[in-house]
Amino acid sequence: MLTSEDRSALERLGKKIRTLRGDRSQSWLGREVGTDASGIRRIEKGEHEAGILMISQIAAALGVGLDELLPRPSRNGRRSA
Repeated sequence: MLTSEDRSALERLGKKIRTLRGDRSQSWLGREVGTDASGIRRIEKGEHEAGILMISQIAAALGVGLDELLPRPSRNGRRSA
């Protein structure tokens, strides 16, 4: 079961993907990474826990590194935005 902190992290990831996708469609991104628009929509809404491979493929399709998509750990070991 996901904690509220986990859900928040998924939502932040989804927002970053949406922002970086810009004017490009969810269908376009789905084709680039081997899924469909509904899969991308679920990731962007924070409803799907995408694996590291999918996140890596999304980053590559958007022309960014993983470090731009994933939250950085804070000093206390928790992740931050």
